[in-house]
Order: sequence, then structure tokens, then C-alpha cells
Amino acid sequence: MAASRRKPKGPKDAKRGRPGGGRSGGARSRSGLQPVVAVFARVPQAGRVKTRLTPFLRAREAADLSEALLRDTLDIAEGTGAETVVAFTPLTGRRALERLLGRRRRLIPQGPGDLGDRLARVTGQLLPDRAHPSVLVIGSDCPALSAARLGEANDALAGADVVLGPALDGGYYLVGLKAEHPEIFANIPWSTDRVLEATRQRIEERGLSLALLDPARDLDTPEDLFEWYAGALAENLRERYPRTWRVLHAILPPRRFSDLEAALTENARA
Repeated sequence: MAASRRKPKGPKDAKRGRPGGGRSGGARSRSGLQPVVAVFARVPQAGRVKTRLTPFLRAREAADLSEALLRDTLDIAEGTGAETVVAFTPLTGRRALERLLGRRRRLIPQGPGDLGDRLARVTGQLLPDRAHPSVLVIGSDCPALSAARLGEANDALAGADVVLGPALDGGYYLVGLKAEHPEIFANIPWSTDRVLEATRQRIEERGLSLALLDPARDLDTPEDLFEWYAGALAENLRERYPRTWRVLHAILPPRRFSDLEAALTENARA
């Protein structure tokens, strides 16, 4: 649900959720009901995930990183006590995902179409459940995500129709809804830095109210890799995303990390 390197912008009347971490507890809303959390994920297969991190990372390393991110994200979502489902793609990867995550987890296919089609389908499938007042859809590649951020998102839905977590690349790492609104996912320029801006425009056109969370960085590019790894200790991300940290620590020894920094510096000068 992300794109390139641009500060998000959009309608001026969007509400801002509570900054930073907010609550330290789960994602339970003020009504006492919990949302259902849908983790959008691609089955971590070498050569098919995190392709923007290659060729700096080998295909197997990128897949290992994707798996670690997914596992850590699931731990955070499930740690809130909310029902958590994995919306996965491709369909042929179900058995591989069951072997990876276990059969106890609820898996639902994203289905065909672009990301907007799949978001509309999954949210439409989950929202009719009266046991949950809302659905929070998150990616599996945003190490800034926390239980407190999920709680903040669900609280924001008490006063808004839609909540978005802006990504620093112009996309978003979270979308929350309490009713079906497939139109906000239609005709969006996915995989560009205009995803958030276009989505906010759709929301405004429909007369829906919007709350925004604090921006965060997805882990999609070599620049993201460098920034996350460099800041992991300072921001306590090592404890929150332990598997991701271990994988990065293994594949980025000091010399390789220095090579990454040098390559990014050279690219910035070009």
C-alpha cells in the first residue's frame, strides 16, 4: 500500500489521530468491541517478494526478510487481542503459508485484480460481521507499527468514517473502516507516490470524514533498509520486531551495511 518518497498531503480538514504511541494496550474501541485486523501479505517466496530490495539483497534474503516482517506483524496484531486474519496472495501459496504460519490462523485470499479491487473485496468480506465494529487493514512491512498504533486507529474511527496511516513514500500502511466503501479504492494510481493523495480525494468526493495517524516508513527499498536498521536500536524496534532484527543483523554485517550507505550516498549525488 505504498509508493515513493514524498510528504503526504490532501484535504485540510482531515483529523489527526493522537500522536506517537497513544495507548499501550490493545486495539479495543471505546465501545468495548475490538476490530478485526487484516494483515495483507504476499506469500514469502524467493524472487516474488521485496523485489525492490534486490539486487542489493539476494532473492532468498529478501524472502527471509519478508517472512520475518510478516511474523512480527502478526505477533503485534494478535497481541492486541483482536481477531487477526491474513489476507494473502497468490492463491497458489495457501499451503506454503499454512506450513509457515500454522493451520490455526485464519487465511483469506485477496483474490484477483489490482490492490484496490483486493482491498474492497477483503474489507467487504470482513465488515458484515457484527461482532466487530470495524476492520483495520495493515501491510506486513511497516516496522513502525505497534499495538498502541492499532488502538489509536480504532479509537479514531469513533469520530471518522475512514482512518489512514500515511507512509513516507506517498502510500499508506493502514486503512481502517467501519462500513464498506469500495469506491475509495477505485481508480487509484497504485505503486506511485500519489496513492495517499488520490485516496484522500476519493474520500472527500464521497463526503466521508477522515482521520490520519502519524506517518511511518514502510520497508520496501534499500533506503528504507538503511534507515530502519540505523534507527532500530534508538527506537526500540529491536524488541518489537525481533525476527526482523535478527534477519537484518545476519544479512547486513558491518561491511555490507557500509557498502549500502556508500551506495545510497552515491545515488544521492547522481
